[in-house]
Amino acid sequence: MAGEVVAESKLKAGFIANFLQFVRWPGNPARPTVVCGVGAERNGDALDHLQESIARDSLPRVKRIRSLHEISGCQAVFLEAGQVGLLPPLVEANAGRPVLIITDFEGGAPLGATLSFVATGGGRLGFDINHAAAQAAGLSINTRLLQLARRVY
Repeated sequence: MAGEVVAESKLKAGFIANFLQFVRWPGNPARPTVVCGVGAERNGDALDHLQESIARDSLPRVKRIRSLHEISGCQAVFLEAGQVGLLPPLVEANAGRPVLIITDFEGGAPLGATLSFVATGGGRLGFDINHAAAQAAGLSINTRLLQLARRVY
């Protein structure tokens, strides 16, 4: 069971890294992206694995923040499953700002998250995209990523 959790965390880290490659921010798209995770530092979660891959590939950096008040400077925010209640205030606080919001819970995209992980059955992982939320934030999502989504809102 522990091996499955690690494998899922690594898979999600890979998804997040790919999301960052297929999303463009307004202004200078080459600038480094700061991916923020809300909450106390955890061992073995998707952001830990993302940080490991970043160290190897010189990709954007991961930053842990304790609350939404520290969101300044974050170009992407990852909310884990236990943080469903933080999504509405996060969406509201960042309305019109170029922040990519990724949730690790199903139903995040219809509630305003840009990307939301979903279980697609058979132990597979997929994602939904809220394209309208991305456009409102000034983010451009590559059509290849849109085609891979389970649902696009």
